[in-house]
Amino acid sequence: MRGYCWYRARRARETGMWLVSADVTGERDESRIGLGPTSVLDPTGAVLTRVATGTTGMAVLDTAPHFIGAARSPERPNPQANRPAERLFGVRSAGRGRAGASPASGGTMLSHSAVEANIPAADLDRAREYYSDKLGLTPVAEFGGQALRYRTASGTFFNVYKTELAGQAGHTIAQWHVEDVDQEVRDLVAKGVVFEVYEGMPGVEWNGSVATIPGMGKAAWFKDSEGNIMCVDDGPASG
Repeated sequence: MRGYCWYRARRARETGMWLVSADVTGERDESRIGLGPTSVLDPTGAVLTRVATGTTGMAVLDTAPHFIGAARSPERPNPQANRPAERLFGVRSAGRGRAGASPASGGTMLSHSAVEANIPAADLDRAREYYSDKLGLTPVAEFGGQALRYRTASGTFFNVYKTELAGQAGHTIAQWHVEDVDQEVRDLVAKGVVFEVYEGMPGVEWNGSVATIPGMGKAAWFKDSEGNIMCVDDGPASG
């Protein structure tokens, strides 16, 4: 299957630098993702860096990206080419007082887009070890020592990124839909995962560390190495 490039930008809180990555995948919808290299431009139009077609990597900038210009596909134009970075990635360029203008009529809406979890980590190496040893996950990409990218067997992605603000949310950051919550809890406990019990949840019945929630099924919560609350559950009801 032909590979498509897609692009993202993230600001590293500790350094104030912007990270721009290009991933290559054969599973993206061509109507949303264009072929070709990407260029990161400053507000004057000068090229700050380029990420070539067919590469997986990250460019680290000391200036906020202004435009991501993706080359057009030979078969069809890329509807996201030359859109402001804050509209394409949900970030603002430095020095801009407001977000970019409203997307053009007919542009891609969020209901047609994939969504991913971004999980904070104070210590990226510690998080990598925990996700490997306890959860059996290996990153598919690493971005400049600032972020790790994971893919699950179901084809979904999530990212673990470095920040001093990890573990402060106090609510569930990500949940894993599993076939058998009780068995998954037993397996994870055997790996050294410690589960939480939250008393006082209305209508919830607890059997050890597994909760049964009316209308939702079973769920169990644990904290990762960075203090983030995770959940394993039955997943959404079918139909």
